[in-house]
Amino acid sequence: MTRIVRNLEAATAAWRDSKGAFHYVTLAGELLSRHGVYTGGYLNGNGNGKAPASILGRKNQIAELQTALSRLHDKVSATSLRKGALQSEQTELQASLQQAQSELRAQEVAIATHEGEFNALENSQRLLHQKIDTVVYEIQSLAAQEQEGLQKRGV
Repeated sequence: MTRIVRNLEAATAAWRDSKGAFHYVTLAGELLSRHGVYTGGYLNGNGNGKAPASILGRKNQIAELQTALSRLHDKVSATSLRKGALQSEQTELQASLQQAQSELRAQEVAIATHEGEFNALENSQRLLHQKIDTVVYEIQSLAAQEQEGLQKRGV
C-alpha cells in the first residue's frame, strides 16, 4: 500500500494518477498519505536540512520559538490596547455626533417656529395696513362729506 518516489512532485502526480490508492514516501522521508495529507520527513518540513537533530538543538529551537511567541503576544496585547483606545474614541465621537445631530434638530425646529411666527407677523402687518388704508379712506370720505355739508349750509 506504500510506494517510494523521488520527491513530492512525483508523489503528487502518482497520487493523482492512482486516485489516492497508495501512500507515497519520498527519498527525503516526506509522506503523502492515501487521504492526500502531506507530512514532513527527516527535514521536519523545513526543506533546508538545518533542523536540529540533537535534544539540545531542539531545546534551543523551542526557546527561540517561545521568545518569538512572547514577542507576538506583546504585539497582540499592544494592538488590543490600541484597538480598545480607538473603539473608545469612536464611541465618544459617535456620542458627540448624536448630540450635535440632536442640537441641529432642535435648531431646525426653532428656526421653523420662528419662520412660522414671522409669517404670522407679516400677515398681521398686511392686515393692519389694509385696515389703515380702510380707515384713511373712510376719514377722507367723511371729510369730503363734511365739506359738502358745509358748502350746502354755507350757501
